[in-house]
Order: sequence, then C-alpha cells, then structure tokens
Amino acid sequence: MVSLNVKATKSPEANDSSPAPHLTKSLGDPKYDLVLVQLDSDPQLVQWCQEEIEATTGVRVVRILRPTDSGESNPAFNPQRSQYEAEGLIGQLRDLKIEPSETVLAVTSKDLYLSSVPEWRYCFGTHAANRTAIISSVRMGARFQDSLFPNERAKDRFRKLLLRYVLEMAYQTPRNDDPSSLLYKSVLGPRDLDLMDYKL
Repeated sequence: MVSLNVKATKSPEANDSSPAPHLTKSLGDPKYDLVLVQLDSDPQLVQWCQEEIEATTGVRVVRILRPTDSGESNPAFNPQRSQYEAEGLIGQLRDLKIEPSETVLAVTSKDLYLSSVPEWRYCFGTHAANRTAIISSVRMGARFQDSLFPNERAKDRFRKLLLRYVLEMAYQTPRNDDPSSLLYKSVLGPRDLDLMDYKL
C-alpha cells in the first residue's frame, strides 16, 4: 500500500465552485476523518473526490492510499463478468492501519458488482462493517468513457453518490425515506441520483 501526498494537484475535471452547498452546518463536527483509497492507476478521480469533500462537507481527508495491485490480476476481478467484486476489493482493505478517528472510502472508475446480489448487473458501491466503503464512477453516464465524466449529468450523479457516502461514514447520518435527499435509503440506478437534491 502506497501513501500519497494528501495535498493532491487540482484535477482538470474539478469545478472551481461546487453546486453543492456546505451541507453539514447543522450536523456539528464530523465523527471521523476520512482516508481515501485510490484504486485506479490515474489519480484524477481521487483528486476530484478530495476537492469535493473538503469544499462541501467539512470532513478532513487525512491520507490518500494506493494499493500496489489494482489491475485485472487482482483476485477480485471476475473475467466472466468483466467486473470487480465490490466485497472482494473491500476485503483487501481490511488490514489497513487506520486510527480510531478515521474511516476509509475507496474510489474507482472500475465496474463493480455485488456477489451477494448476483442478479444485479452492477452496483454503485457498498459498505463494510469495519468503517470501510467503496464507490465507482463508471455507471454515472456511459459505461466506458474516455474522460473522467462524459458530461455534466454524470459528474452531478457521482458528486451526489460521493457526498452520500461521506455523510454516512464521517457523520454517521442515517438514511431516510425522502427521494430528494442525498440520504434516500433506496438508490438502485442513475434515475434515483437524478431525483436527489443537495440536501440531507
């Protein structure tokens, strides 16, 4: 596991001002700092995530880590599906040395699926019990894309997914029944992300 400089260079895809307001004024201080894990060889996505998190949520990104084995030789890669098993990738992060005050979010542009729900064609992300989660950007627009985000709608969708996970992990905010909330309990496809607003 390689530790990267947390002061990442500004991503070319980053907005100078996020459309998301500062969401967490009513929540007090976050319960956890955040460790980001870069699962792609290109650091662009994790840099973009760091900038969005720090501009919008009040959560500190204290470290960025990069595993040494993140390609198709990774045992979590399923060649029959041409996807990565989300639970397998999270399992590989189980031995990360983190402080009691930290929680871990892995980000990737790889296509994910849940072995626990094999009938689902893909998943956006998933949580583990040990304060670890993973999210993917690949299904926000086109499945295979040359740029970080193929259009503004795809960027907006992933921003909502990212903020949802950060709120849950760093602030321990519960999910709810409001489809317009970032914390809506049932997100099964891009349409659900489109219906969300930047509110709790």
